[in-house]
Amino acid sequence: MMIVDEPKIRHIIREILEKEVKLGATQLHRQVYEEGNGKLGETAIWKIITFMAKNGELTEELLENKRKFYSLTDMNNDVSRVLDSLFKDLEIIRDKLNLFHENYHTPKSQTESNYLIRLMELTKISRELMIKQSYLSLTMIFPAFTKHKSWKSLNKTIDELWKSITANASHQIGNNNKFYQELIWSIQGYARDEHSTKLYSGFA
Repeated sequence: MMIVDEPKIRHIIREILEKEVKLGATQLHRQVYEEGNGKLGETAIWKIITFMAKNGELTEELLENKRKFYSLTDMNNDVSRVLDSLFKDLEIIRDKLNLFHENYHTPKSQTESNYLIRLMELTKISRELMIKQSYLSLTMIFPAFTKHKSWKSLNKTIDELWKSITANASHQIGNNNKFYQELIWSIQGYARDEHSTKLYSGFA
């Protein structure tokens, strides 16, 4: 016997899309029907999916082949907000690195008296980047984040920033690249263990 249980159907739709992030219309309908053990009205499922899209609960995406895909609107907004915030933070770190390079990129600007200042500045920037990278790593278990269009771009930006930190450190004059080694030691002290340094820094 087919039944129309709107609250249950809506609940199942949300549960499915929280796990799958985005599904084609037919696949979503099939999974809802299967979750209901074939007892939920097929027409009712279509009507509720359409209604949830119209009232803004679901985001409907129409591809060129006219296939419809659905995702949870509130989850999309939350994920975008988190990743946008991370991107802005990474751009601030990039600005700090550009300023460091501008101030200390020539041997003349690298004096014995400002050695500690240079080391402290670059260590602080590296620690900030480690924190942001750890935040991004925490989201890896959630498909909604890893499938977001900004995910690869953020990881690429983090890699670029570590390369910039490494380049800046390597260009600081000193015996046997002392500055570079002391920067690594400073970060290791912050991370407290070697595993964390390898996981959340570009000095692996």
